[in-house]
Amino acid sequence: MDDEDNQGLEIIQIDQKIFSAKYSTKGEVFRFLATEAMIYLPSFDTVTIWHLKELASGTKKVSSDILDLIFLGF
Repeated sequence: MDDEDNQGLEIIQIDQKIFSAKYSTKGEVFRFLATEAMIYLPSFDTVTIWHLKELASGTKKVSSDILDLIFLGF
């Protein structure tokens, strides 16, 4: 994605210990990613806590096709 696609998005960094203390359960991490980070996620029942934490930490990337759909409003 180009910088033009990222206009209006704010990238913040948070310490992993602080994040883990605040969002310790699968439900809390899922809710954070879905509402705060506005990431389109599969069904709650189909993802693991480890997958969600990898998304939150940036070690696992979201498909750019999905991001394009999110930014286009689909």
